[in-house]
Amino acid sequence: MNQKLSTLLCAILLSTLATVLRAAEPDHDDPAAELASFKVADGYEVNLFASEKDGVIKPIAMRWDPQGRLYVSCIPSYPQIKPGDQPDDKIIILSDP
Repeated sequence: MNQKLSTLLCAILLSTLATVLRAAEPDHDDPAAELASFKVADGYEVNLFASEKDGVIKPIAMRWDPQGRLYVSCIPSYPQIKPGDQPDDKIIILSDP
């Protein structure tokens, strides 16, 4: 088998494997499915504060202010914007009264 054909077959195999693995992963955009996947020690609980459905997409930084609000810097194009796409960076302010 020549080098080009071997490289092409390897690329096809890796692409197919990546597609299969993505299909087997839980839906990370579904907060209920994600919450159900947590394993929590006895005596602890996990509460949903925010999710992709609240606009928190690819958060890169978070900070609490003195009033208890969470500021989240979201960059949907992270790690690199595609040519021709417009940036849609946001800072989302979340509170849990």
